[in-house]
Amino acid sequence: MDPVRTGGELRRTLPVTKDYAAFLGEVVVHAQDIARPLSEGRCQHQLDADHQSRPGNLPLLASPAMSGISRRSAISGGVSGLLLLAAGCAPRSDIDAVTAALQTAVEGTPAYVKGKVFFQDGFSPGTFMGGTLIVDAADRQQAADVLTTILEAVIRTYLDQPNVRNASVDIGVRTQIDDQIYVRAHEVIPPADRATVDTDDLIAHFGLG
Repeated sequence: MDPVRTGGELRRTLPVTKDYAAFLGEVVVHAQDIARPLSEGRCQHQLDADHQSRPGNLPLLASPAMSGISRRSAISGGVSGLLLLAAGCAPRSDIDAVTAALQTAVEGTPAYVKGKVFFQDGFSPGTFMGGTLIVDAADRQQAADVLTTILEAVIRTYLDQPNVRNASVDIGVRTQIDDQIYVRAHEVIPPADRATVDTDDLIAHFGLG
């Protein structure tokens, strides 16, 4: 059987046996076992140890439900998805430390008045930084210039943090004298290949690559 098939083709060509149904059930359970700790930043070698240590757990491909099911069928089914899921596991950054460093960098820029930067780095929500800052600027152009300075401070600080990865950036500024003036990151640094600015865009813009 050709392993590269659509879901409909696979259903038409693969007999739905009790063994295969049991195997699919184990795939779902194993996926839940993987996804939960991955969202907490734990990696594959830890997952393997946890899974094997639980009473009655066998390696997925060695389970009784796999008898009579070809390796190619398994790969064309859920197992390949599990492997792709586990491949994304890598050390995560220290969210509190990165957030504090970014906040310090922002507060050190000349026109900063107030406002917080937030940062998240998780398996499910992804990696993201954002926030709306109040700055001292007379008009929209000056606000844009201030935001550019802030973004440079942010990316230089971000690159100094351990275990950081490419992150979406949605930092914006409002002026102290007119809160209707609102400038966001993508308006001063257009994204190269996506809808939102990311740290790769900042690195390229400021020549830090």
